[in-house]
Amino acid sequence: MKKSLLIPLAFLLLFACDDKPVFPNEPAITFLSLTPPTPTQNSADELSLTFHYQDGDGDLGYIGDVVTNIFVEDMRPAFANNTGRFSGYHFSSITPKTRKPSIQGEISISLFTPPWHIAEEPLTFRVYIVDRAGNHSNVIETTPVTIIR
Repeated sequence: MKKSLLIPLAFLLLFACDDKPVFPNEPAITFLSLTPPTPTQNSADELSLTFHYQDGDGDLGYIGDVVTNIFVEDMRPAFANNTGRFSGYHFSSITPKTRKPSIQGEISISLFTPPWHIAEEPLTFRVYIVDRAGNHSNVIETTPVTIIR
């Protein structure tokens, strides 16, 4: 009887100690939302960007010093030659304290309201993140929002 209980217990321990990453070590992101869909020009409206992330070695965010790790590019044609079209944001470490390093979840950031040149102008952003090892994620593009007067 004791031997028959030891076999399933051995398999459970074997798989419970597996700390191989479930995802690749490079972070991956997926666009979820950009709200509100119609922000008002010259108002205090902030845009809220939400995306899903996955990281195999769980090294997202920083401990201590503030380091830029989310990069957002304003895709309006009027900003094509403007270095101000890039914004950087940061988030603190979200590395788990468990043995299994793979992590996933959602991140939401408030984007500063960029200057609007034209009312009813569609606005999209390109976004990527960088982990502590310097690995860049894929680049996502948001759905457009329309600026109203």
